Amino acid sequence: MVGEPQSTIAESAGKVRRLENLCKYDKTRMMHIGNPKTIKNKPELYVKYFKGWLKGQQLLKNNPDKYAEVYTQALQARGDKAKLKDMKKVVRKLKSEPFVTAEVKNYLNDMAAKQKKLGWIKKHPDFTNIPMVDDSILRKVAKGMNY
Repeated sequence: MVGEPQSTIAESAGKVRRLENLCKYDKTRMMHIGNPKTIKNKPELYVKYFKGWLKGQQLLKNNPDKYAEVYTQALQARGDKAKLKDMKKVVRKLKSEPFVTAEVKNYLNDMAAKQKKLGWIKKHPDFTNIPMVDDSILRKVAKGMNY
């Protein structure tokens, strides 16, 4: 089983046991992808989204237990049988860097090189130089929020 919070929920319920933790090998990052046309024509949609998302990031950083409560309530509202004690475990595992840093770009290049070697992709994009990897709207919103 791959993915949180389901793996922690299943483990807590005694349905599975953890054999390996792949996170130490693959530090997957959350990425926000936007349609260039929408970004150009309706940037306010992205500004609104990023304001909310950054507030969530602040809560995760400053009060992870409260973040876990909100997360649990959101899952339960959708019919998930999540328990607060399990979500606290999940939240402790979350690592988030909101911005596209050099480390993130290097990570993307490393993953692309591995995927090319495996034959999963034909061309290796250089994530350090392509204009599509742009977090300028996010950075502008963060600056306005004193994030």
